[in-house]
Amino acid sequence: MWQDSAEQFAQSHRISIAQARHFQCTAEHLKARQDGGKDARGNIAAACVRCNQLRHQRKKGREPMQYQKLVQKRLDNGRWVSIPPGSKLHRKSPPDLARLFAL
Repeated sequence: MWQDSAEQFAQSHRISIAQARHFQCTAEHLKARQDGGKDARGNIAAACVRCNQLRHQRKKGREPMQYQKLVQKRLDNGRWVSIPPGSKLHRKSPPDLARLFAL
């Protein structure tokens, strides 16, 4: 993810600027503020702008752990944000949300 420059991120990872825009870093409230979620460390996670928007466009949003499982399933099947062959972007293991919620 990037915060400052889509162009620099795109160049360093060998993707287009349009693709890089999907990876802009946003603060994702795991429990939405409208549902009583706080601006607290344990309730905020870094998320790309695309993931943040898609999660909140659903009629009924999923709980964070359910949504994490959905995203991981789609990643495993190659059906999430497409990363072109030859890019230097690598996927990492997802964080343990149960541990984060225990904070």
